[in-house]
Amino acid sequence: MSIQPLKLLISGATGQVGSAVLQALHNSPHQLVAATRQAPHGQAPAGLQWCQLDFARGIFPDTNFDAIFLMRPPQLADQRLFEAFLRPLDRKTRIVFLSVAGAERKAYLPHAKIEACIQQLGFQHCFVRPGYFMENLLSTLWPTLAAEGRIVLPAGNLKLNWVSVSDIALAVAQALTDPAMPASLSLLNQQQHSFGEVIQLINQHCGTALRYTSPPLPAYLARCLWQGQSLSYTAVMLLLHYLPRRRPDPPPAFQRTSGATAASRLAASKILFNSTGHALPGCRRRANKA
Repeated sequence: MSIQPLKLLISGATGQVGSAVLQALHNSPHQLVAATRQAPHGQAPAGLQWCQLDFARGIFPDTNFDAIFLMRPPQLADQRLFEAFLRPLDRKTRIVFLSVAGAERKAYLPHAKIEACIQQLGFQHCFVRPGYFMENLLSTLWPTLAAEGRIVLPAGNLKLNWVSVSDIALAVAQALTDPAMPASLSLLNQQQHSFGEVIQLINQHCGTALRYTSPPLPAYLARCLWQGQSLSYTAVMLLLHYLPRRRPDPPPAFQRTSGATAASRLAASKILFNSTGHALPGCRRRANKA
């Protein structure tokens, strides 16, 4: 039986998750439209179209899609920006939203508010709720790791459920193209690790001397202010790393991943280097055996 091609919009197409979703759908028969904040330049790869999508400035593509992969840019927390994008769309459009684990229990999270908006507008949807991105080590947390050789977060001994972007992308690709997927999907591993444990694991496997520092809340807020971090960024960091200390999540009862544990993923991942190939402080680049 032939597959009916779908027109799919992938937001955040140049980011870690968006690009991984595009890769997961690369050999599919579907029409892929990659959305970015800046107007694209140059020729798009074969089988791929580009469009501009900027939630903050209200710039949206003026066309219909069968399904949309929706991501919340980390600096945007106001669900009204996303409602403005969603409201004009045909309600038959399937919305696959990248949320976070526990959003159904934490109404204060921006992700939970966007979930509620999607439901209230009456869209077919799948909320993909992953644990904590391992790749945050190479994105959100990378500047401090690269400059200071440490992670600085008020997370204490909070244990998180670390998952890989590659697992998330495969689940998103299936949710976009398979209407039989559930309305919500948790992506979790069977193990949980604190930042201290993750740093220890990296040091063991990579020969580094990285550190994890958990400052008191006032000291962390002062640090964010000194660094010039926005209020919305600081709020999200606290929502993800500080508030869960007060109400820890229960152990995961459902997992949907490729089966790899967080430990094995971290040990095998390219956490030594960022996308430009620069090593972490004190890292040794190991030559591959012939």
